[in-house]
Amino acid sequence: MICLQKITICFLVLICFFSQLQAEERNYKDLAKALQNPSKVFILNLSFQKFTTLPAEIGQLKNLQKLYLIDNQLSLEEREKIRKLLPKSKIIFEVY
Repeated sequence: MICLQKITICFLVLICFFSQLQAEERNYKDLAKALQNPSKVFILNLSFQKFTTLPAEIGQLKNLQKLYLIDNQLSLEEREKIRKLLPKSKIIFEVY
C-alpha cells in the first residue's frame, strides 16, 4: 500500500513538472526568441525594455493572447501600429 502511494505521488510530481514546462514554453520575455517560434507564443512580456518601436514581424505572433509593454517609450502612433498588427491580442501599455 505504501509503495502504491509513493508511485502515485511521484506520478503527480511528474505531471506538475511537465505542465509547468509546457506553460513556460508559451511565455516569452525575449522578442528575438518569440519571433523564432511565433506559433508557440501566447504571452509576451516586453515591459521595462525601453522600446521606442517594434518590428512589423510582431504581427507573425498569431496565437499571442497578451502583450505586455509597460514602461516603454512607444509613441501613440507606434501603439496604434501595434494594435493593428495584433488585433486579437490584449495589449497592456500601462499599469492602472
